[in-house]
Amino acid sequence: MSVAVTAMLLASQAATIAVPPATTCRFDAWPSYRLTEPLAVRRRPMRGAPVVGTLPVGGEYPYSVMFAVLGTRSGYVRIDGASDAYNADAVDAAGRALPRRAVYSGAGWVAADAVTVRFQSGRGRSRPDPDAPSVIDLGGDWLTDMGRVDAIRGCSGEWVLVDYTIERRRDAHDRIVDIAAADRTKGRAWFRGLCAVEETTCDMRSVDDDAPAAAPPGR
Repeated sequence: MSVAVTAMLLASQAATIAVPPATTCRFDAWPSYRLTEPLAVRRRPMRGAPVVGTLPVGGEYPYSVMFAVLGTRSGYVRIDGASDAYNADAVDAAGRALPRRAVYSGAGWVAADAVTVRFQSGRGRSRPDPDAPSVIDLGGDWLTDMGRVDAIRGCSGEWVLVDYTIERRRDAHDRIVDIAAADRTKGRAWFRGLCAVEETTCDMRSVDDDAPAAAPPGR
């Protein structure tokens, strides 16, 4: 059975994975690339709660705002310590310094589907346990390269529960190619191998097996 077919069959199991009512953790993340408006940070994890600040997204800046994820609850992610420090020396296409962006750096809550991160793993589990049944297995490829994180739903130690979309596959020549939008697979699984670095891979040992992690083609 092909890796793509295996991934699709396993992904069909993801809907049965319950979202924990509340979790706590700590790792770095950044706003979803799908956002087109400043990200609202709310006082409480609920729609309509007062907005205590916003985070900028998109534009000419080479890096996203980074922040610490401290936990999840009721479809929201608790964040703190947002910073735009990576863009301190950013310049535009003409070489002119870009203005500093206003960033809310305090604690608050943002929608679960407004946060993303990277994983150097292609093996998602039904529970935060390396011996738990697989929900998806990308056969040596990483979720980071074959798909996207749609939402962060929970966390436990080194594990993060995410909703994901598989957007790419390998063709008959072992090349990574896009999947037509209508054929893309969505699912939910617990992943480890967190790589909280936006611009590159972390080059750490693989969490999917005992062999050292190898960078995917083109890296």
